[in-house]
Amino acid sequence: MIRKSKKGTTRRKFLQNVTGGVLVPAVVKGAAPFDRLSSSIDRSRQDGLTAIVTLEKGVTRPWLDSALWANRLQDWRLKNGRIECLAGGQEDLGRTVGILTREIVSGEGAAHLRVVTGTLESSGIGGFSGFLIGVGAGNLDYRSSALAQKASGMAGGFWCGYESDGQIRFREHTDERAPLAYEELSSEQTREGLGPKRNLNEVVELRLDIKSESSGRFSVTLNAFDAKTGELLAGGIRRDVADQDVTGAVSLVSSATPQSAGRARHWFQDLESGGSKIANHASRSLGPILGTLYSLNQNVLKVSVQLMPLSDEEPRTVLFQYRAPGGLWQEGTSAEWGVGYSAVFRMEEWDSSKSWEYRVRYENLSGVQHDYLGVVQQDPKDY
Repeated sequence: MIRKSKKGTTRRKFLQNVTGGVLVPAVVKGAAPFDRLSSSIDRSRQDGLTAIVTLEKGVTRPWLDSALWANRLQDWRLKNGRIECLAGGQEDLGRTVGILTREIVSGEGAAHLRVVTGTLESSGIGGFSGFLIGVGAGNLDYRSSALAQKASGMAGGFWCGYESDGQIRFREHTDERAPLAYEELSSEQTREGLGPKRNLNEVVELRLDIKSESSGRFSVTLNAFDAKTGELLAGGIRRDVADQDVTGAVSLVSSATPQSAGRARHWFQDLESGGSKIANHASRSLGPILGTLYSLNQNVLKVSVQLMPLSDEEPRTVLFQYRAPGGLWQEGTSAEWGVGYSAVFRMEEWDSSKSWEYRVRYENLSGVQHDYLGVVQQDPKDY
């Protein structure tokens, strides 16, 4: 079966400095026999997939991970190694988690994304979980792209979702005249007949595959499998999609179905990626140390450290170390983070006659050390 979009879309000039979304339309050409469609399904684990995050277990907190940015922070939580959406009504459509460290790049090749997901809440028509791809078309700064959510806009990409009725659908995310319509885009099914509806006990593996069809054109396939048995539950494919329509940032999404009385919330874990069209930008990670601020008054140094929202189950000690440029690290002092997830250091008898490199270190519950580096500049006083 072919699903056709209800209206055409047009490409508009890219807007800089947007923090919402932007879209890229594509038209599917023709149906294909189910035997040919089913051949596109890779029922075995794709080679070369690597974990994007290793989620902390044994904690519950608003902050998810250094590779992820939640939109909004209060709409998500990490709970015992699982990402959970807390907002699911019509006022909270398109809740996203931006993947800071991955990007679909321009050019030939393939991209693969995998995640395990399930339903936390569903009522009325329900909603969908899956991916938002193509944000920014490769022209938007990754920090702005990571904020894409809810309202559609120029270069906003498109939704790839497994919906509550058990079907795969692709929905646009570019229409500024109807930013919350999420109009359905043309697609074909990769599973004959209706699959089972989603339920609260499900454990579903979603696999998104982007593959070259011809020069500069790609197919985008989303398949849903029972994570326990490997059975194909649902599948959909968009064909003849332009390269620029899939290029850009990637996010997870949990959303209610737009323009309905439905509610829906979903969970995610085991997020992986692979393929030559996916770039790994480990340097874009953020947290658990968000930043520092220092003041120097003669020989008294004060440093405040801002951390991401952590949980009470996690370690509270933050270390301050320093060294002459290129020298050995010296122990400075320690402090515990408290109200506002901040820690404050005070050091007297600081040698302000020269510049010092500093390192703020935090060790998490798993024993992984996270460092934040900076420089305390020499006092501008003429020595």
